[in-house]
Amino acid sequence: MVIYANVVELDTSITADELYTAAKSWAIDAFKSTKEVIQEADKELHLIYIKGFIKANVYGGYWFTIKIETKDGRYRYSLYDIIYDASATVMGVTSRTTQPIEVSLKEANTKERGQKYYKGVDEKFRALLNSLEIRMQDAQTDDW
Repeated sequence: MVIYANVVELDTSITADELYTAAKSWAIDAFKSTKEVIQEADKELHLIYIKGFIKANVYGGYWFTIKIETKDGRYRYSLYDIIYDASATVMGVTSRTTQPIEVSLKEANTKERGQKYYKGVDEKFRALLNSLEIRMQDAQTDDW
């Protein structure tokens, strides 16, 4: 199973509420429509579930879930449930593919072009999560 996960330790003076607010702010900036993207946001539990989509090519991209949990001085994220979703129309007939990324990776491992393609997808996920980490580091300094 493909999962991106990390526990990030920060300054212990940053509260769980500050980190929760920073994570929610990040989701608003990172995705076009947070009403559709944020599946659950519980401030008391310091928990956010996000259902996102990253475009991979002209045919489609990847759906995924991000879970963010915050505690004083630290937070944990998990990006998982990655599903490739694509469609193409050839001679008026549309075909659609929806499959877990693990299936796509297994098929791509036999093709050099596929390996390069999935490296690009991995870079997109890592860039998204890096933007989360940057926002969370600034959680306490966001005093306008």
